[in-house]
Amino acid sequence: MGLTVPYVKEISASQPSYAAECLAAKDAGVDFLGIGESAGAVQTAATDCVQQGFNPWYSIGDGGVSDTNLTTPGMGTKSIGYETDIPYFLTRTPGMKRYLKAVRKYAPQILKSPNYGEEAVAMYVSGLLFGKALQVGTAGKKGPATTSEVYKGLYSLHHNTLGGMAPPLTFAAGKPSPVDCWYWIGIRKHKFTTPYGTAPFCKSPPPGTL
Repeated sequence: MGLTVPYVKEISASQPSYAAECLAAKDAGVDFLGIGESAGAVQTAATDCVQQGFNPWYSIGDGGVSDTNLTTPGMGTKSIGYETDIPYFLTRTPGMKRYLKAVRKYAPQILKSPNYGEEAVAMYVSGLLFGKALQVGTAGKKGPATTSEVYKGLYSLHHNTLGGMAPPLTFAAGKPSPVDCWYWIGIRKHKFTTPYGTAPFCKSPPPGTL
């Protein structure tokens, strides 16, 4: 993609400190940092980096995004990234209203967690996808559902957004099913933003980059 990757280091979510990694990234000239870990580890690492005088932009996404990102030093003002499903903070869409209704009924306690975030939506969307495969296929119609029946249901889905909760999903037997779409997200002034709109952005990667 024309970017230079000057520093890569494996970390653990159980580390007590990420100061050494922050300093190494700073010395390597990193100005855009992605931390592929749980939300808690991402927040600890970002806090440690600020304490080391290292203030890069942060790449955020997936399960590393939660409410606590907004108040994490450094991350709460200079973050941009993606979500593979609809961002959890877009609560006014019809699909998200149904999601929140279900959460408030069956698991209201998760909404009070400081680490509440995108992982909850991802699990819900996974359930929607599985349910849709069962609904449109023959699974369970004549006995216990089988793996082949679930696959048959998936293969019947074409450009399905699961009620606006996911980018267009298409599955085909015997072929890869890449999802070259994402939702842009960011954090500015301690608030989540959608810097390029709320619709999924789709673009296939250039040849040879994956």
